[in-house]
Amino acid sequence: MKNVILAVFLFSNWMYSQAQFTTDTSYTVQSTFNKEKNKYPFLKIVTEKKYDNVQEAKDVVYKKIDSRTLHLDAFYNSDSKSLPAVVLIHGGG
Repeated sequence: MKNVILAVFLFSNWMYSQAQFTTDTSYTVQSTFNKEKNKYPFLKIVTEKKYDNVQEAKDVVYKKIDSRTLHLDAFYNSDSKSLPAVVLIHGGG
């Protein structure tokens, strides 16, 4: 969890330096599926799975810039031992 917090802190400074954009709400999983299903008929929307040893922290605000808040979803192993972390950043759209 400490690795996730450190990574979020480092990337929050990078995110703050980027230009401010309005929130794009046109992208959804369903709209993309509808757009691509004719081209790729084998596509399926992935269902959410829950695991007993994985803890979730969803929609955590890690940075607030003026009226805009930046959120993250963290998924981490509930075991107490230290493990490596993977941070995925999606640029949107």
